[in-house]
Amino acid sequence: MIPDAFSKIKSLAHLYLNDNEFDGGIPKSFGNFLDLSKNQLSSRIPFSLSHIDRLSVLDLSNNNLSGKIPTSPQLDTFNASSYEGNPNLCGAPLPKKCSGEGIAQNPTMNRRREHTGMQDKKEGFISLGFYVSLALGFIAGEVAATRFQPKLLDKSLRVDLGVANWEFVCNKSE
Repeated sequence: MIPDAFSKIKSLAHLYLNDNEFDGGIPKSFGNFLDLSKNQLSSRIPFSLSHIDRLSVLDLSNNNLSGKIPTSPQLDTFNASSYEGNPNLCGAPLPKKCSGEGIAQNPTMNRRREHTGMQDKKEGFISLGFYVSLALGFIAGEVAATRFQPKLLDKSLRVDLGVANWEFVCNKSE
């Protein structure tokens, strides 16, 4: 398993972890140069790799990765050699097309794949939920401001005028 501490290094630029016999999944964040080739990594490629803006080199070749290669403007820039040697991996840029149900027939692999797929969906749902909540909050604020603004404005003017008149009366009596 790749230690999660690698993904927490803030100024990480290059990371060579090839030929280490790591197994398990790929951590969700890395630097801009990622070489995880010649290990025994399994599961899917996390979609979070597509969010690394400055990822200039990616080599995931010769592992046991499976499923569809995520598509994104970032990951689409890498050629097939970045993914070769993963017999259960499919999708562009590899010539192997993905079927609708997945490649592996192993139930353990399918459960593992479903679990990581649910995590990716959960992350997408959370970010979608945030933006929907933000939009609804903005709309509710606008409605409240336009509907209740005249009443609030009248009360504040009455209070201001009351204080101004009181000051005027106090100043006249002196």
